[in-house]
Amino acid sequence: MLLRSCALLVRFSLGFTCVVASSCDSSDARPPSDAGSSSNGSASTGGSGTSTSGGGSGGSNGANTNGGSGGSSGGTSTGSSNGPGDDDAGPGPQPGEPVRFIAFGDGGTGEEGQKKVAAAVRDVCAMRGCQFALYMGDNIYETGVANEDDALFQTNFEDPFVELDFPFYVVFGNHDYGGSFAGIGGGTNLPGTIFDERAQAQIAYSMKSDKWEMPASYYTFRKGPVAFFALDTNAIVTELFRPLSEQQAWLDAEMAKSDAPWKIVFGHHPYISNGEHGNAGSYIGPLLIEPHTGATLKELVEESVCGKAQLYMSGHDHHREWLDKCDTAFIVSGAAAKLDPPFDRGSPSRWKDSTKLGFMWAEIVGDTFRGVFYDEDGKLNFESTVSR
Repeated sequence: MLLRSCALLVRFSLGFTCVVASSCDSSDARPPSDAGSSSNGSASTGGSGTSTSGGGSGGSNGANTNGGSGGSSGGTSTGSSNGPGDDDAGPGPQPGEPVRFIAFGDGGTGEEGQKKVAAAVRDVCAMRGCQFALYMGDNIYETGVANEDDALFQTNFEDPFVELDFPFYVVFGNHDYGGSFAGIGGGTNLPGTIFDERAQAQIAYSMKSDKWEMPASYYTFRKGPVAFFALDTNAIVTELFRPLSEQQAWLDAEMAKSDAPWKIVFGHHPYISNGEHGNAGSYIGPLLIEPHTGATLKELVEESVCGKAQLYMSGHDHHREWLDKCDTAFIVSGAAAKLDPPFDRGSPSRWKDSTKLGFMWAEIVGDTFRGVFYDEDGKLNFESTVSR
């Protein structure tokens, strides 16, 4: 009985609302993956436009943006889900130019580790160039924010990343909905009330920050030849507020209508991982209690991502790893502020490390994606490529 009660507690603590989103361009391309090289860590076997659209709570209203055509600069628009408008999204990579970005998650502590990683990102970007970041959930520890004016946005995001002068494209982590367990952090923490408010506050914060980009719970945007699809994996894993079919139908439609030669899907939860939570379909919780096995995320990835997107990028597990399966590369980069002990969940990988905080720097030039893992000291640990 006690075990059952704990499981239910975890279930409700992960409950949230999902918001619909749409738009972008991409094409179907499958990625043969190339071998990588490492200098540290454990090697294992194994113009631009932004375009987003999403509803607010209940999926009725939100932000819509459409990319410029072939553009040398991005175009965005905001409005209801029924009709986009136009506005300036700022410059992006010029046609033919490389697309360069950072991918990391689980960073929102406001503590020294996050600041050290931010300093390493600053130095790598000064040396190699960065246009934006993918920020893959658990943005504000431990229980998210109360509203868009919460001081935690300043202490856990703006201050640590003050020297990074580029946009962060943000997705929700489980902590952004109120934490891992109901009741932690105070308040009533009832699904659909506090959780919804905390989630919506992060979307609303996009209107206050020059750096934070989160127009909806899930959305898509384009940078040059690359279409990015941001998922709310929390809603996929729990299905408490919105059926899997709704977000999956959106993803299928957006990927099908896009003509971008590169497609990258990103979210908080991993599909495969040799980390604390492990592989979708058989997730393991920190107390060996995990009512959400990730079976719904496994289903979505295998039906809608495998062989259709070149990469799927995530956090949630606090380590760094590069894996391959089903003609797609899977990047776990959840070590922006926290580390978990090493685990072996039986998934062959090109490389993995759980000894140092860090991040991935990525570059797409022509038909090649290059991903480079750096640690908190700015040391290059591992790099590898994917060919389109």
